[in-house]
Amino acid sequence: MARDSENGGRGGRRKKPAKPLTAGGMLRAAMTYLQRHPASEQRFQMVMRRKIARAHARCAGDEEAYGEWLSEVERKCRDYGLLDDARFADGVARTLHRRGMGLRGIRQRLRQKGLRDPEITAALDSLSEGVGDPDLVAAVTFARKKRLGPFGPPTDDPKIYRRQMGAMARREIG
Repeated sequence: MARDSENGGRGGRRKKPAKPLTAGGMLRAAMTYLQRHPASEQRFQMVMRRKIARAHARCAGDEEAYGEWLSEVERKCRDYGLLDDARFADGVARTLHRRGMGLRGIRQRLRQKGLRDPEITAALDSLSEGVGDPDLVAAVTFARKKRLGPFGPPTDDPKIYRRQMGAMARREIG
């Protein structure tokens, strides 16, 4: 029963005191995050700053050192190949194109992910290599996946035709 009185009568385990964030801990957290979730440099910085803020709220540490550690962690992640905006943009662009998204939609999605215009342009140019019209390829891919038009069951119903054309228009293919 002595255990209950030590914990305020709750009878559970005691929580360990929070430890301050270290440079090694920040590097481990960064590498774990980037191995699970490829990210742009902007997104990476945002996530790491949030981790720093949470760690600082749990246990105050040296705020001046956090900025230095973050820049060092970012440099190491770039050196290891885990943080590369050009490769990230190329991978996202290829994935979205395979799913049937057109160039305009891909450009918009890459901007939302925090990428800059040089990386976006390079990724879109790589999609255009060897393909006559990437938007046409995306439209055919989308139609085939959604079984629209000639890829779906034959029908003469104008409602179905309008619905299919609306789906194509909303997809931002061209």
